[in-house]
Amino acid sequence: GAIVTHSELARHPVTAGIGCLVKAASSIGSPQIRNAGTIGGNIANASPAADLGPPLLVLDASVHVESLRGVRTLKLENFLVGAGATRLEPDEIITEFSFGLPDVDFYSSYIKVGLRNALAISVASAAIFATSHGNKLDSVRIACGAVARLPIRMREVEKLVEGEDPSRELFDEIRNVASSSCDPISDIRATRKYRRHVTGVIVSRLVEDAFRQLTGYQAAER
Repeated sequence: GAIVTHSELARHPVTAGIGCLVKAASSIGSPQIRNAGTIGGNIANASPAADLGPPLLVLDASVHVESLRGVRTLKLENFLVGAGATRLEPDEIITEFSFGLPDVDFYSSYIKVGLRNALAISVASAAIFATSHGNKLDSVRIACGAVARLPIRMREVEKLVEGEDPSRELFDEIRNVASSSCDPISDIRATRKYRRHVTGVIVSRLVEDAFRQLTGYQAAER
């Protein structure tokens, strides 16, 4: 439901195994803000730095909206159109979000970079969702926030990862491609250069963590 609070998202049994959603909801604001703020408000506000944007993108979530004219369902990726802008009509409200989960083991997580440990707006953030086949990842979805005019999927990185064996060379390439795939701004929190750099770092880290959790990969000592 759209009025589910961040605190409820972080602790509810339904979301317990969905690491990207739990970690993102837990990182928002302070306990007071998490107890009052909602998933619907976080998305309707359409901030490029919205913490729940990347997790919901990698979950391939849909947004359900309603008015006296009826009900519409849009993929979140199509619902968000820019900074502060959505496809929500003036007479519509968000009623709920939905997404499916696979029947196989999956890994999902979220990393947020901010200027402090609490009450921080993201300098950059990233989420991942992946399953595995043997020692390779598949169904990989990666999304980033605060590094473009809206939360974005990292499709070039996804293509790079799927079907490949884990290696230090792969993680280095992921870092480079992720850095070049975003289009951040410079503001009071960080420069464009830093945001691009840190995006590559956190995306590469998430992919390496996914390999560790799903395939048992262990990095060799450098």
